[in-house]
Amino acid sequence: MADNLYFPAYYRDWNAIRVAVKPEQGWKLFLAVLDYAEQGTPLREQDEVLKAFFMLLSGGIDRSKVRTAEKSQKRRYARYCGICKDAGKDPLDFDTWKTSVDECQQESTDVDNGDNPIESQSKSKSQSKSKSKRSSSFVPPTVVEVQEYCRERNNAVNAEEFVDFYESNGWHVGKNSMLNWKAAVRNWERRNKDNTNIHEPDHYTFSKGESL
Repeated sequence: MADNLYFPAYYRDWNAIRVAVKPEQGWKLFLAVLDYAEQGTPLREQDEVLKAFFMLLSGGIDRSKVRTAEKSQKRRYARYCGICKDAGKDPLDFDTWKTSVDECQQESTDVDNGDNPIESQSKSKSQSKSKSKRSSSFVPPTVVEVQEYCRERNNAVNAEEFVDFYESNGWHVGKNSMLNWKAAVRNWERRNKDNTNIHEPDHYTFSKGESL
């Protein structure tokens, strides 16, 4: 999606478009640029003039997306550092944190798309068993899912901070992989009620009758 996407274009570029294309062509170019910004749809028109201007404008969109993604990642890293500070922990350096987040997102994508069974056969048994177990037992939640669960429980857990924190460490609780994110939310909820700083619990503590 092109959420609030902004890309600069010089006046001379727009003026060149105005001079070189007809009004009906300009409308086609405008729609094509919108489709590319929102969905990455390539230009379907074969007109060479439109192709040239489309390449000019789409290049600006690509650069803007990269800058927007970098700014978003830096904001998430700053939130992660703040959470670590509140928890009395030393944050990872940016490059290590970024690698951890990228690996976690890739694993989440693999779970969503499923593995190719032919390719999986070429992997070692230990890697296949480990990935299969991880895929079947846990899928990282989205911010919206966490928000909805927190709304159901009427707690004060910040869903965005929750997701950012566990995304940054590969969805681990201590040294162990997370098994149930709802249980983790309940732990954050209990810590809020105890008026303590929100931080990662060393282990799950369950009340009587509560289980994963």
